[in-house]
Amino acid sequence: MEQIQNKSISELGNWKWKNEIPNEGDSFVVKNYYRLHNLPIKEYTLSDLRFMIGQNEGLEYLVPIAIIALIKDIFIETDLYPGDLLCSLLQITNEPNYWTTHPKVKQDLINIYTEQKKQLGKINVPEEVKVKIKDLYKSLIS
Repeated sequence: MEQIQNKSISELGNWKWKNEIPNEGDSFVVKNYYRLHNLPIKEYTLSDLRFMIGQNEGLEYLVPIAIIALIKDIFIETDLYPGDLLCSLLQITNEPNYWTTHPKVKQDLINIYTEQKKQLGKINVPEEVKVKIKDLYKSLIS
């Protein structure tokens, strides 16, 4: 695991940026995507994990790290709202087979959610976020 965390997503995936290097005029998403693709995974913050998982990048390497982060508090807030890291996992879409090909990781997420779902009623987020989390979870297990 440590060997993986010392490398960037680009190194692990043997991926090269084909466009011009982002500059001041580019969007936050483009600049952050480029930055994180070249940053060793061990330097990622939880916010960085959420961002890259939301971009469906490096799932093979990042999802297990995110799952470990959720063990302590599944509704942890990275920088948007409580449960934003969980929502990024539940919204993985680029690889529709990710959860099918990683059943143990999926079961780990299900187990963590099952153990901590009672906390959902206690976190201070708008009701629509709570509904979103519940709906996304139902989609995961169906």
